[in-house]
Formats: sequence, structure tokens, C-alpha cells
Amino acid sequence: MSYFVGIGIGLGVNRKGIAEFYTDLRGSKNWLKGAEGEALTDEALQALSDDYVVFHDFHPLGTDGQPVDWNVDHIVIGPSGVFILESKNYAATRIRPADSDPTTRKNLKQVQGTSVGFKRSLVAWSGGSLANLFVMPILVYTQPGVYVEKTRERFARVVPTRLLVKEIESSRD
Repeated sequence: MSYFVGIGIGLGVNRKGIAEFYTDLRGSKNWLKGAEGEALTDEALQALSDDYVVFHDFHPLGTDGQPVDWNVDHIVIGPSGVFILESKNYAATRIRPADSDPTTRKNLKQVQGTSVGFKRSLVAWSGGSLANLFVMPILVYTQPGVYVEKTRERFARVVPTRLLVKEIESSRD
């Protein structure tokens, strides 16, 4: 009973309707699931050797000096290259190729766009000296038991967390 009273008070204090409250609640659950996926990716990346440097939740600045409207979940830099990782944590345990699945297609577009944006930032920061650097986009699915049907999609890689370190360490630009 006190649970419902708390919700009622919350709705009254915030002056939100039930639909808006539900949307907010659903959004926070999605955010928590995403944060859990990023934590699982971080955990997997800890198996990399000390030759690699890993950054998490990077928010670059635009050419105007203001934060851009996107972030990079993980950046990995090491002897095998520069990698931009986008973590996804869904309920599905089978990830179909982008040509047959709109969610995979959307996620690939996101990680590829993030990689391009990050490279532009690097090129600008370096005064153009990093223009020939290849930045590898990797889409990481973190849910337990996930199976990825196609691990190479155009210029990106699509891997479950259990194969992530191997993919990074064996990559060549």
C-alpha cells in the first residue's frame, strides 16, 4: 500500500500525468540497462594488457568549444590500433546482420558515426597529422549468452563481450 501512496505523492509533487511518469520510468530502466552494458564492457576490457589505454564515457568538444550532442562509450588505444566501442545490452540473445535487422542497422550507424566524429576531433586536435589514422568502430553486445550472426559489417566489428579482447588484440589497421 505504501508503494502506491509513494507513487501518488510523486505524481502529485511533480505534477506529471501517469503516461509521462511511465515514460520517465521506462527511460530510466533503459538508461540503467545501458549503464550495466557499459560496465560489462569495462569489465571485459580489464583483460587487455598494460599496452592499452582505455577511456570511458568520453564527451568531446565541437569546433566551437562546446560539448557535442554525442558521447563515446569506450575508447581503446594500443598497439593494434584505435577503437571506438558502443555497448548494447538487450534481452535478445541472437543478433542478426544489419541487412535483415533494423536495430542492428541503427546501432551500426551509431557506432560508425561516433567513430567518424571522434576521428574528426582527433584530426582537428592534431592539426591534421592524424588524418591517415584508422579508427575501428566496434559494436559490443553485452547480454549473457548472446550470439552474433555476422561479426564484420562494412568497416565495423560486431562482437559479444566474450570475444572483445581477442578482437582488439588481433586487429590490424
